[in-house]
Amino acid sequence: MPKRTNEYQKLVLAINQLLASSNVKITESAMLYDPVSDQDREIDILIEDTSGPYSFKVGIECTAKSRSIGVPVMEQLINKHKNVGIHKTVIVSKSGFAVSAQKFAKKNQIDAISFGQALSQSWPSFLNKVKNVQLILHSTTIDDIGFNVTFLESADKVEYSLESTVLADTNDNVLISNFVYDLISSGSTKNIKESRLIDGEKTENGSKHHQEWSFENEIIIADKHGVKAKCSKLSANYTIVRLASPQQLNYEEFNKKPAIYGTSNNLGENKDTSITVTATGNDDGVSMAFNINSRSGLNFR
Repeated sequence: MPKRTNEYQKLVLAINQLLASSNVKITESAMLYDPVSDQDREIDILIEDTSGPYSFKVGIECTAKSRSIGVPVMEQLINKHKNVGIHKTVIVSKSGFAVSAQKFAKKNQIDAISFGQALSQSWPSFLNKVKNVQLILHSTTIDDIGFNVTFLESADKVEYSLESTVLADTNDNVLISNFVYDLISSGSTKNIKESRLIDGEKTENGSKHHQEWSFENEIIIADKHGVKAKCSKLSANYTIVRLASPQQLNYEEFNKKPAIYGTSNNLGENKDTSITVTATGNDDGVSMAFNINSRSGLNFR
């Protein structure tokens, strides 16, 4: 059975990570074996706490459905959790619970949490200090790389690309893309004879650039077939995108604990990336966390 997830589940996960103690293990989309149906069953969020020789498992199910949760759905989730060895069931619903389901949950010691409907509420004073905090991330994507090379061995066909490798100072082979990322971000002048940066066009969320490097001592690169060459000069075209955390944050209580939260989506060229911000605290201090999710595996440098 494939694992499933959504933005609402990730938000609930981020808040639980923020509120949880440091000695628990939290797993998203955990697969646990159900001996009754003889198959693995998915638990949206699994919290495991071990005290001495004993392990306690809390299963959290998250639903963002437009209708409130009723007793039949709650019964299905309870039976699933019972079969896979969950000790405590928590159900988080964006649209709340039917009155009958609330009574059923209380009778069966199920935590039924309505969360995610708040637009604005009176913020506690200790959270006001983080109300307008924003995280700006720079994501660098290499578009292409150019090479000036002298062959060390004969070859009929040589293919230098982003899959090529560089022989590093540690005698390890590193991907040319990672090597260039380090050149872009580190600003190190080690073995750099000359560096030239040309700013290109502005984009909606960032900018495009062209940069060239020449080396005091030629570096050794190899293509995907292992054909080696000396390289005296590299160039790269790359794009920098600036990603912002949510402009609008909401305040709400999560399981009787104060929390602020928000999620940024539709981040220009990186529409598959989201930034979730969560914060909680009291008069003694505030804890804040930023969670970055990207299905394309963006390189944040």
